Amino acid sequence: MPNHKQLEILKQGFKVWNKWREDNLVFINNFKEVELSKADLNKADLSGANLREANLWEAYLSGANLSEANLSASNLRKAGFREADLMRANLREANLREADLSRTNLSEADLLRADLRAAYLGEANLNNANLNNASLDGAYLRKANLWGAKLIDAVLKETDLRGANLSEASLGSILHLDWEGYLKHATIENANFKNSKPPEWVKKGLDDSGTYSQNQLIDKIQNGFKNISGANLNSAYLALTDLSGAELSGANLSKAVLSNADLSEADLNKADLSEADLSRAILWGAYLWKADFSGADLRESYLEGANLSGADLRETCLEGANLEGDNLTGADVARIFNTI
Repeated sequence: MPNHKQLEILKQGFKVWNKWREDNLVFINNFKEVELSKADLNKADLSGANLREANLWEAYLSGANLSEANLSASNLRKAGFREADLMRANLREANLREADLSRTNLSEADLLRADLRAAYLGEANLNNANLNNASLDGAYLRKANLWGAKLIDAVLKETDLRGANLSEASLGSILHLDWEGYLKHATIENANFKNSKPPEWVKKGLDDSGTYSQNQLIDKIQNGFKNISGANLNSAYLALTDLSGAELSGANLSKAVLSNADLSEADLNKADLSEADLSRAILWGAYLWKADFSGADLRESYLEGANLSGADLRETCLEGANLEGDNLTGADVARIFNTI
């Protein structure tokens, strides 16, 4: 049974509650199965609280301290946790559907079999969190920190992982992840893909244990692997590499070094080459439809006969580049620098 005396104090607001807790130094007994839907608990100190199977539907918990709290099997649907501390919290089988968990601290939290469908986790810290068997369909995880997180058998259909850090995460047997759409913008260095079915470019970067390394992928590329569509090669060093005829559509090559590389007749449609170094690169006959070259260095590059229709060439340096016979239909050429 819930502790009704403490519950009444809690309902008076975080200032009264936090002051009472500070003065009494009493361990919170039992809030199991408590009814707190739509309650205003912003900034409340509920660290270590037992809220198992509690109903906190649409509750306001922004900035609250729920570290090491037991929220297993609780109803947290549409609750607002923005910037809350949930470090080491027990959220097993919790209903967090459509919850706002942006910028929360969920490091080492247990989210086994949690329902996080359509949850907002932008910039959340999920360092070493347990998300095994969790449902993350349609969840927003842009720029989230998932370093070392466990995602074995998790469902990630239409999950937005752009800018997320998945370094050293366990990604075995992930279901429905849109590898091509989102993984190319995530950091996956040292992530483990054992028993999963990632795209070919990821497989080429795996060692015998299933751990990914960009350097291993680059080594395969330099030895002739050219099916690199949708790959994450952000900041990769590929100078002087033979990529002629390579499949690089939709690849993330932002800030990559491709100086003197041979990209003749390569397919780079919709590739991200923003701020890349392509000086003296060979791009004749390349398919560059809607490629993003914004801020790229294309000095003295060879672009004869390339298809640049719809390409983004804003603030691109084309000093000394050969553009003879290029298709520039619909290309954004605002502020091209030093075009000859």
